[in-house]
Amino acid sequence: MLDPDEHDEVRALAVPEWQRLMPGHDHARLEAVMAARRTGIPAYFDTWDWEV
Repeated sequence: MLDPDEHDEVRALAVPEWQRLMPGHDHARLEAVMAARRTGIPAYFDTWDWEV
């Protein structure tokens, strides 16, 4: 169960619809994961200069 103090809504959207709601690097990672899932070919992505 989601803790209501941490979450105020839940969404189920198609991958392209998430693009306007996510930072670009997060959406790129989502697209890579979905492509790997669709094709069965593992995806590799590094930190892509993300702040740690």
